[in-house]
Amino acid sequence: MAGKTKTTAKNTGAQSASTDQFDADVLTNGFEQAFSKYGDVAAFGKENYQTFLEFGNAAKSGLEVLQGEALAFSKKALEDSASVAEASIQARTIQELVEIQSDFAKTAFETYVGQMNKLAGIISETSREAFEPLNNRMTDVLNKVQA
Repeated sequence: MAGKTKTTAKNTGAQSASTDQFDADVLTNGFEQAFSKYGDVAAFGKENYQTFLEFGNAAKSGLEVLQGEALAFSKKALEDSASVAEASIQARTIQELVEIQSDFAKTAFETYVGQMNKLAGIISETSREAFEPLNNRMTDVLNKVQA
């Protein structure tokens, strides 16, 4: 019976060494997979960050153009108003004053509508340019999720 106990002890020791090696391999593989996934997650986050930077830069550029256009329009409108005020002061009759004011109102309205169309075009273009990187990123993410 003593012989059986020694054989079992030898087998248990061999199994223990094999189990320790298996545990170490599983642990090593688990860490390697976790760290490789961490790299994937970090790269994913970096790509998202770059996308939002591109979005912000495009939006900022569009807003600067929009601001410049609005400022130029306001300046021109004030100059036009000043010249009409001067012309109104120099009007000799009520009829002449009404004509000056009517012409100014018509021109101011047409200019305003034209400027609003121009600003709408700038806003549309800015939106398209700003959201393009976000659309591309979402397409990439959806493709990765579906793969």
